[in-house]
Amino acid sequence: MLIDADTIDALVATLIAQWWPADADLRIDVMSGAMPVSIGAGAGDVLATFVVPFASVTVAGGEITFPAGIVGEYAQAGVAGWARFVDDDDGHRLYLPCSTTALAGAFRMNSLSVASGVPITSMTSIIRIGG
Repeated sequence: MLIDADTIDALVATLIAQWWPADADLRIDVMSGAMPVSIGAGAGDVLATFVVPFASVTVAGGEITFPAGIVGEYAQAGVAGWARFVDDDDGHRLYLPCSTTALAGAFRMNSLSVASGVPITSMTSIIRIGG
């Protein structure tokens, strides 16, 4: 599929307006297990939570970039499988597979193993719209 650049930019602007109303922070829950096949379907346990400040996200050329170095808050031990992006009303907006930088997942962390007392941080993650 090909989408022209103006439409891609409009789609990205719409996503940003939905996810960050009034410049609210975005919550990303890192989940265990396999990613569900539909939004809202429950699967897995919350292992860690990241709060992504609106000001740290960049949007350019149809890409939404989440920065490296955001520290996750530990919830319980496990192996990360997927991440859900949750808005300020607890609505699920996006599900993405997790990975480290060496793998192909879309939400990247320094490790997929989550354990008490072990720091977990985000790596640079990019969502590309269209292309």
